[in-house]
Amino acid sequence: MNFEQLAAFSKVAEVKSFSQAAVLLNITQSALSKQIINLEKELNLQLINRENRRRIKLTDAGKQIQHYAATILTQQQLLLNTVNEFQNLERGTLKIAAVPVLAQYNMTAVLASFMADHPQIDLQLYEGENDVILDKLQHNQADIAIVRDSPAINTFKQQALITSDELVAVVPANSRWQADPLDLAALSTAEFVMLPEDSGLHSAVLPLCQQAGFTPNVRFVSTHIETLISIIQDAQQVSLLFKKSVTPFLNEHTRLLNLKQTFTSDLKVVLPNTTPQPAAQRLKRYFLNTNK
Repeated sequence: MNFEQLAAFSKVAEVKSFSQAAVLLNITQSALSKQIINLEKELNLQLINRENRRRIKLTDAGKQIQHYAATILTQQQLLLNTVNEFQNLERGTLKIAAVPVLAQYNMTAVLASFMADHPQIDLQLYEGENDVILDKLQHNQADIAIVRDSPAINTFKQQALITSDELVAVVPANSRWQADPLDLAALSTAEFVMLPEDSGLHSAVLPLCQQAGFTPNVRFVSTHIETLISIIQDAQQVSLLFKKSVTPFLNEHTRLLNLKQTFTSDLKVVLPNTTPQPAAQRLKRYFLNTNK
C-alpha cells in the first residue's frame, strides 16, 4: 500500500467517477484502475462496487477505508509542508521588530529555543513603539513583529494572539493611594509619568481616563519602564502600565494597584502582507506555542 494508491481511491470515492478522478489526478483511467485494484488486492477487500459503472458506490469496507485514507493523505501533506519549510529556511538574518517587553513575557526564551533549533539563522531584534514597528513591517524593514493590539494592525492580514495583559496603576509605596482595586477617578489630581504617545499603551490610557472624568497631567515621558519606576519613587508620581510588563521592575518603594475600570491589551505576532519568509512563519509558531 502506498500514497498513490490511497490518493487514487480517495479521489474516486470523492467524485464517484473513474474518468473524472483520472482527469483530476492527471493520469490515465487504466492507471487509476490499476492503482485501486492493487490496493484492493493488498488489503484483500473490495472497496468499490463496480456493478454500475455510471454510478460508483463504495462497499461498506470502502466507506471505512475512505475515512482513514483521507486522514493519512492529510497527514502526509502536513508532513510534506513541514519538510518543505525546513528545506527552505534561509541562511542569514531574520529581522524582528517588537515592543520592548519580550523579557517580561518570557519571549527571550522563545528566541533562544528558535536559535538552538535553527543554527543557520541569526536573529536581529529592534525594540520600539507600535507605530514605528508597524512602519518597519510595512516597508519590509522587518520580517516579523510583536506589537500591542491597535486599530493600526488591522491592515495586516496575518496576525495572531500571543498573550493578554491588564492595565494597572503603579504608585509610590507610601502614597495616599492604597485602595486595591483603585477607582481611576482617584488619580484625577495626580501627576503622571507615561510611555510615549506612539506606544500602544498611550492610546488606551487617554480615553480610559477621560471616561473617568479627567485628562491625565503627564509630567514625564520615557520609552523605558525602569526609568518610569525610578521617577515614580523619587518624584511621588504615578503611572498606568500593563501588569506583566511592569512587575519585574517593581521594588520596595513602589506598588501595583489593580483598577476597578478593567482594561486588557493583547500582544500579537504580525507578519507582512507580502509573502512571509519561511523562517518568519516558523518563528511565529514558536511564539504561539508559548501559551500552550
